[in-house]
Parts: sequence; structure tokens; C-alpha cells
Amino acid sequence: MRYISSLSKRIYRKRILLLTVLIIGIFLRICIAPYSTGSDIPQFAGFADTFLRHGLCFYKYADGSHWISEKWAYPWPYVYGPIWVFIISFIRLFVRSDIEFGWLGSTYYVYTPMDWIVGVKTVLILFDTISALLLYMFLRRFKYGLWPFIGFTLYFLNPMTIYISSIYGMFDQIALTFFLASLLFLNKRPFVSGIFLSLTLLTKHTFLYPALVLILYVLLRRQWRDFTRYLTGLLVPVAIFLVPFFIGCPNSFKNFIETISLSSKPGYTYPIVYSFNGISSLATYLHEEYGYDMLWAIRYWYIPSAMLLAILMIRMIKQRPNPIIVAAIAYIVYTATYWRVNHQYLVPTIAMAIIITITTNNKLVKVIAIATILTIALWPIAFPTSWWLHAHIKQPNQQLIQLIDKLTLMIFDKKFYTIYSLTLTIQQYLLIIASTILEKHKQPTTSTKTTHKKHYTKKKQ
Repeated sequence: MRYISSLSKRIYRKRILLLTVLIIGIFLRICIAPYSTGSDIPQFAGFADTFLRHGLCFYKYADGSHWISEKWAYPWPYVYGPIWVFIISFIRLFVRSDIEFGWLGSTYYVYTPMDWIVGVKTVLILFDTISALLLYMFLRRFKYGLWPFIGFTLYFLNPMTIYISSIYGMFDQIALTFFLASLLFLNKRPFVSGIFLSLTLLTKHTFLYPALVLILYVLLRRQWRDFTRYLTGLLVPVAIFLVPFFIGCPNSFKNFIETISLSSKPGYTYPIVYSFNGISSLATYLHEEYGYDMLWAIRYWYIPSAMLLAILMIRMIKQRPNPIIVAAIAYIVYTATYWRVNHQYLVPTIAMAIIITITTNNKLVKVIAIATILTIALWPIAFPTSWWLHAHIKQPNQQLIQLIDKLTLMIFDKKFYTIYSLTLTIQQYLLIIASTILEKHKQPTTSTKTTHKKHYTKKKQ
């Protein structure tokens, strides 16, 4: 009875800690969200308006060439699946405020109304919170004690996570939420897991590498009924959300593929401060500062990317390791090798590195993973983050700007960000190599409930 009482107290304390971090994280996000916005949030309004005007012909206008007639703030294309455009279009039905943009002398300005910022960021913060809770639930399958709470905290209070959802505003955490849900249902509900994995890819195709690992895992199990269910789950969202665009509007599929292809063509990554592939950043820096032709260093990014992914897939076939960890490594392969990595791609990288940290028994792997998480967390602190509190805000909150300026290092130097991205890329390569070679990634054999039961049995005896 004493053990049960002690166990209840520990569980109660953990729940209090979890709730405390949850409240702090949400509070920080809510305080800053209405007064800041990146350049993508006003562009989202243009995407939503185009969808509401043209419906299933949206992808005919998604390449950015119609940005003036469609009244977009920028000529940036929409290169993703339809899930996000459905979400922002739903928000747009209720928030109809216009984005102000134009020329003031030689300066191009874009001002975003607060109600649109709040509408979009409410969804982003909601999914950010859900993804953190799903991550916690998932980690509890592998470790007992404080480790799941540590993983939850590393994600939810990470400056980069807060920055992406509540300051700049991007939707990678939505894809991450679907992906984590897919992992939770992977072994018990293959149909549901397939649905969530499909929703992940229809939100952001940046999850393609881990998706291939999970599909291969289900195939290798040779439980054909489960694989059929999984495949059906994958196809259902495609049939519901994507196929109607291609059937309902001629040439939409062609436009969709061409838009993705054009945006994926390698080139120098300006500005360097927003480039998170070290090789691309270094090549861009050398070209910009010294005039060297460095495109060759960027153009063939797919060679190391394909090689590392192939190694993971071969390892899946021959050794049958834990697919969850291999999928986590596969996503890091993408962010380590792809020629243009934006800061929003690093939110799932944080989650994947946390999964590796909590599940590994190798100390070196754990150290590299934590170092990677902390390095990602450094960027919003080094960057003059207050820029997004006035760049697209017509009436900035000056007190909040001054506070953010005091909390950040306000580094503008391109050389610093080149070294930063090189360091991050090297860390990711080291994490991929170390976790692939040193860690066996066996399936966990005990759950939290089993652990409780064993301890109670011993105490009773």
C-alpha cells in the first residue's frame, strides 16, 4: 500500500510539472502571437482567397505567376498539398480583413491585420500543443520516469518551436502532429496510421523520407492484411483531398508537379541568415563575398541524400531495427542534405532528435542529439527576432520590441550564420552516422504499465 501511495504521489508530481510547462509554453505563445508575423502569413491570405475564388482550379494559379491579378503580397508559389490551403481558407471565411501592400516611394510594404494573424496563429499554436502532447505520449512507450517530461519540455519550450508557431508563423507542426499520430497507431491500427501518414504528406512533402521507411516496415512485416489496411489508409485522404483537384480542373496535376519542380531547382540560398544547410550557406557566402562559382557544391545535394536514405532502407530490410527510430533518422537525413533548408523544417527535426535522445541507450548518440536540439534553439536567440514584430505590423508594440531586443543577441553578421548552419549540418551528419552505426534500435520490451506491475509484484513479495 505504501508503494502504491508513493507511486500515486510521483505520478501526481509529474502531472503538475507537465501542466506547468504546458501553461508556460501556451502563455509565452499567446503573449507574442498577435504582435508579430513573418512574410508567409500575409501570403497565406492570398492563397486562401485564390482557393475561395477558383476552388478545384487552385493549382492552376498556385505557381505565383498570377500573383498580381490574384492580389497576393508576394510572387511566391504554393508548393504543398491541399491540407493547409483548406485550413487557411476555412479561417478566411471568418476573417476577411485585407492585407495592405504596395510601394511607398522605393520601399515595398506589407501590413497584416491582427485578426488574420490571430486566426492563423491560433491554429498553429493549437497544433503545436497537440504535437507536444503526442510526443509526450509516444515517449512514455519507451521510457519511464522524467525522460518523457524532459522530451516534452525540450520541444514545447524550445525557442525555435515558439518562434515558428507564434512569431514567424509556419505550419510544419501540423504535419508533425499527423506524423506523430501515425506513429502512435502504427502497430495496432494500420488503417488509421496510414490515414495520418497520408495527411502528413498532404500537408508537407518534407516527410517523404520517414514515410518511405514506415511503408517499407509495414511491407516487411508480411502481414498482408495489415499492409492492405495501411495502403488503403494512405489512399483514402489522397482520394478525398487531392484527386478532386486533378479531376475537377484540367492541367491541375501538371501545374502541381511543375510548381514543385521549379521551386526545388538548386541555387544560391539568399539570404544566408535563413539558410540552414551548411554546404549551401558556405557556397553562397563564398560566391557572394569572393565571386567564386560554387553552384557545383549545391547542385548535387541528392547524391549524399540518396546514399544515406538507401543505407537506412537496406538496414531496415536486413536487420529489422525499430522503424520509429529509423524514421526519425530519415527525417534528419532530409534536413541534413537538402540544398535549401528553411527554419520551419527544423521543428520536426527537434522532435525527431528528442525521440532519438529518449530511446537510445548510447551516451554518444544522446549527447549529439541534445547538442543538435540546443543548436537549433540558439538561432532565434541570436537572430534579431524583433524584426518580425514590426516588419509587417502597421502599429508595432514598441514595449514588446524592446523586450525581445534585450532577450536576443541581435547578430547580423553573415559569417556567423554561415558558421552556424555548417555546425548544425555537421551535427546532423554525426547524429545520422552515430545513431545508425552505434545504436541497435531494438523494439522496447516493457511498457509503463508493465514496469508498474513488476515493481508492485516485487514489493508485495
